Amino acid sequence: MEDIDRWLGDTPRALDGLVVTSGQQLNAEYMAKLTGAQNLLQKAFVAAATDLEKADRLIERAAAMPYDEREENFPGVQGAVQMLYDAITDDMEDADEDDHEWLEAALAAHEMTTGPGKAEVASILNGMVLQTAFLYLPEVEKRRITKAVGSAPLHVEHLEPDATVTARAEVIRSILAALAAYLAC
Repeated sequence: MEDIDRWLGDTPRALDGLVVTSGQQLNAEYMAKLTGAQNLLQKAFVAAATDLEKADRLIERAAAMPYDEREENFPGVQGAVQMLYDAITDDMEDADEDDHEWLEAALAAHEMTTGPGKAEVASILNGMVLQTAFLYLPEVEKRRITKAVGSAPLHVEHLEPDATVTARAEVIRSILAALAAYLAC
C-alpha cells in the first residue's frame, strides 16, 4: 500500500469510495448482529419472569454469537451492556434537573449487584461524569457518582476473545441482573 501511495502522490485515490462503502457495510453488519443479540436478550429478560429455561436458551443463543474482531467484542455481551446503558441514560436524560430517581435506582443497582453487572453500572455512571460535553449532570449528582464508583473504566473488559459460550452467558446474566435491579428500584 505504501508503494501505491508513493506512486499516486497527492492525487485522489480511486479506491477511496470503495473503502468508505466497505466500512459502511461492516458497520451495518455489526449493527445487525448487535440488534439480533438485543432482540434475543429482550426476549430472555421478559421470559425470566415466567420461564427461566426459555430465558437461559435465549441467553445461550446470544452468548453463542462469535467474537467480532473489528469491534473487539461479543455481540451478545455488548447487547446486554447496551440495554443497561440505554435504560440508565434514557431515564437520566428524561429526568428533570431536581429529579434524582434515576440516580437512586442506578446507585441501588450498583450496590445490589456483583461482577460484570456491577462493573458495567459503575462504568456507565462514571462515563456520565466524564462526558460533560454530551451529558449534563448537576454537581450534586457528579459528586454522588464519584463517591460511589470512583474512576471506573469507561470500557470494561469482561472476556478474552477465546472465552467460552458458558463464560459469555455468565457475563450476560450478570449484566441483565444489574438491569433487572435498576428497573426494580
